[in-house]
Amino acid sequence: MTTIDPRPDEADASAPVAAQAPQDGPQAAEQAEPAEDAADTALVRSLRLESRGRKDRVRALESRIAELEQEVGDHRTYRLDHAVREANAGRPRRLADVSDLFVFSSAADLLDDNGAPDPNKIQAALDQLIDKKPHLVQRTSGWDGGLRGSTVPPPAPSLGGLIGAAARGED
Repeated sequence: MTTIDPRPDEADASAPVAAQAPQDGPQAAEQAEPAEDAADTALVRSLRLESRGRKDRVRALESRIAELEQEVGDHRTYRLDHAVREANAGRPRRLADVSDLFVFSSAADLLDDNGAPDPNKIQAALDQLIDKKPHLVQRTSGWDGGLRGSTVPPPAPSLGGLIGAAARGED
């Protein structure tokens, strides 16, 4: 007849301990360490390789970000310069060189809240600069070589000119 052991867990637990007991010695520890060291070394190598790859990717992305920021800055500068040239072209008294506007005022003063060129601010800055520095206004010459668009007001009429105009019946 077969007897059933009322505590099968205890009997099973003691068997593996007895089987493992001869392996728990200095030799078993030495054998386990090289296997763990090899696994750790492989893990460290793979982590370093992964880290190196990520660092290279970060460097590439940072350089691309710098390129894009440069392109955005160039585009903003182009848009502002284009807006100033357009505003200057439609004026009867215009600057000879629109870069003078950037010398005497800040580019930030010509932009709206979103960073786009503001035509009203550009017109106001052009008016202010032309009023302050009339010598910067473009002078054009006609077919006879004389200057046109002079900013110098015509001379005041003289006493002789007034008497002559009155004699001719001109007002």
